[in-house]
Amino acid sequence: MAFKFSKIEYIPIQSYKDLPTLHIENWEAFLKLVEEKKPKSIYYLKNREQEEFLFVEDGLGFTFPAQGFKTIDDILDAVKRGFNELNDKFYVDNGVIKDREGHRSPSPKGDIYYAIRKLGYNKLSEYVEAFSKGFGESDADTYRKITKLGYERNEDYSIAVEQGFKDSTTYYNANKLGFDNMKSYAEYLKLEKIKEDYKFKTFDEAHVFAILNRSTLEKRKTLNEIQNILLKEKPGGSYYSTPKWYTESFSDRDLTKLAHFLSTNTNITSLGIYNKKEELFENYSDIKILVDGSNVAWNNGSREAGDKPKAKNIRLIVQKLSGLGVNEIDVLCDASLRLEVEDEDEFDELLKKKIIKQVPSKTDADEFIINYAKKFKARILTNDTFKDWALKDKWVSDHANELSIRFMIIKDEVELSGINGLILGSYKAHDFDFKGFENTEYSESRRYRF
Repeated sequence: MAFKFSKIEYIPIQSYKDLPTLHIENWEAFLKLVEEKKPKSIYYLKNREQEEFLFVEDGLGFTFPAQGFKTIDDILDAVKRGFNELNDKFYVDNGVIKDREGHRSPSPKGDIYYAIRKLGYNKLSEYVEAFSKGFGESDADTYRKITKLGYERNEDYSIAVEQGFKDSTTYYNANKLGFDNMKSYAEYLKLEKIKEDYKFKTFDEAHVFAILNRSTLEKRKTLNEIQNILLKEKPGGSYYSTPKWYTESFSDRDLTKLAHFLSTNTNITSLGIYNKKEELFENYSDIKILVDGSNVAWNNGSREAGDKPKAKNIRLIVQKLSGLGVNEIDVLCDASLRLEVEDEDEFDELLKKKIIKQVPSKTDADEFIINYAKKFKARILTNDTFKDWALKDKWVSDHANELSIRFMIIKDEVELSGINGLILGSYKAHDFDFKGFENTEYSESRRYRF
């Protein structure tokens, strides 16, 4: 029957004199001896000079260094939990485990064992790992909880909470890019999404696009104003401190590339018109779309073939635009169109509802459409190319294609081209809420990370 160390009675003593003793340093030899002799009690000696376990057999004392342990059972438990691998790394100060670096001597192994077990760690290796990650004074449950959340260090968790990050992945992604708080990183995520969704090559292209969509700005913006906003809001604040992730197409000093971008990028031209002569960008009307009623009514029809225009086409187009969220739709038609349509009742109904507006008789509707577009910077839904007007009006030749929204009606289904989803509905609805990086806490020390 195996000897049960747990049944041993421990008797504290201050010293022993005149007792011949045999000091055993090897714990395995000492435990084997205890198992063999089966003492009912073991003396526990602790004074300034010594700390030992002692048992007496046939007038001879056998001692083993206690090393801070209170029972032999605790030594056995410590061995099972890997504490026999404990080196001189730690010391205990008022119950708190500290790094021995700079301290004269380590604490007894038993003191370290009890302090670690009190924190709830089951194995020495677990605590050593926790200590290396800054959890030296944390209980095991806290360590396990925080590391399970994906944080590498206790300090990282504390900083993440303070800076408003909700999870470790977000914190480390933001940290890698150099952001010191969630508010700033959230702006980065908005800009990254714009860049990816609209397939911009660089971050500053996406940034300009977001600026032009901003509802708080005037619709007329000079090239210099756009450039100044961009420079003010970019991360780092200058070319020399711009982080690596913020890729750029435009120079701080040369506005040529920015002007070319405003004139040619399809995402930008869907927002408005860049006037090269005046170096001015003007957004289209935020709520107005003008429908060329005659052109729509004649869709897929031909006078030569004896076809007639259809008011139904106008209704289908208006329904499509309304469904997309357009706030204001003006349909302009020649006065003669009412006499030509095959569905006069439908035309009259649209006229009664003030959906259709007729231009004065003997007046070309195209003239009203062109002037309307010039005045309001409104998009025109038409398949007309306005070739005749382009020959005599440079503004039309420069901008007619940008202003036009093309359409097809097939079996009462409407398809639109050139609308790009950006001019629909209220202009404010398309504000990306991207505020830029001005006054954000972007870490200069980490700006070169990527």
